[in-house]
Amino acid sequence: MKLQKHYKNTINPQRVEHSPNQVSSTKRPRIIAIISLIIGIALVIAGIFRGEAVTVFNKATRICMECIGIG
Repeated sequence: MKLQKHYKNTINPQRVEHSPNQVSSTKRPRIIAIISLIIGIALVIAGIFRGEAVTVFNKATRICMECIGIG
């Protein structure tokens, strides 16, 4: 019993209160990741509408043809 009582007293973390305006340190990386994902998707869609996908595909095809010796 003595050991259990000592164990309970040593493993008692103190609660840290945050103000409502602060974002916890565990949520911040998740928020940054979600925002980055949304921005990335928006930029890919913008590139597709500008016709950049066709340009990239044409350049990739040319490079690939040069690598195998056809182009």
